[in-house]
Amino acid sequence: MMRLSQRMKLCLLAAGVVGLSLITVVRYTDACRLQSVSINGKVVSAWSDKFAMLDSASVVSQPLDDLAHSVLKSKKVYRVDVDCSWPNGLEIATDRFTPICFGLDKPSGRLFGFNEEMHALPLEHAVIDWERPVLTSINVERIYGGCTDPRVAIVGRQLEQLRDEEIDFYRLVDEIDFSKPSYLTVTVSGLPYRIKLRAQSLLEDLSRFVEFSSRFATDLDNVRYVDVRFDNMVVCDRGRR
Repeated sequence: MMRLSQRMKLCLLAAGVVGLSLITVVRYTDACRLQSVSINGKVVSAWSDKFAMLDSASVVSQPLDDLAHSVLKSKKVYRVDVDCSWPNGLEIATDRFTPICFGLDKPSGRLFGFNEEMHALPLEHAVIDWERPVLTSINVERIYGGCTDPRVAIVGRQLEQLRDEEIDFYRLVDEIDFSKPSYLTVTVSGLPYRIKLRAQSLLEDLSRFVEFSSRFATDLDNVRYVDVRFDNMVVCDRGRR
């Protein structure tokens, strides 16, 4: 059995004393009493009136779950994150998320971010990474909800899988156009032509396109579309748009 040296025992004892002292300071003194609350960087005046569950106790003693549920009651809030802002504050962030893709609402022209559930969320507090696909010619049914076109949800699930498995190719997908009811049109960064594919088989069709473009030295000059909707062939369309 390993025996601790006298020096090690003293170090452990000192660490324990420091830890207890910190706990005492945080919980039982005025050093870390809650003094301010902010939402998305803006200080909330009269926070004790707005959030009745909070008091002037230590910041670590506040009922953060109750606070988050209170903020979530607003129909304009989808997600809430609460963090301690040492030594005397709480920071509330609403709708802070990283979109898996963006969507351009056709009636309003407004750009939204879509989360993993393909809910359309405002971008005011989102973590923006523009190397993500933009869905166009779609109708957002309502904010914090889905789209009228059921293909959007189908494509969203496949985009999430593409992001996990082929992140480099995922970042090259610039636009997915939903204007045609029978197929989607995909724009890939750096390619002069566009790709026609099926919503329900987006991953499979993209894989067929990658295999076609990498294995065959096909002359694609003046090609407007590469159609990969068919299981046994790829059609290169030089016709009109």
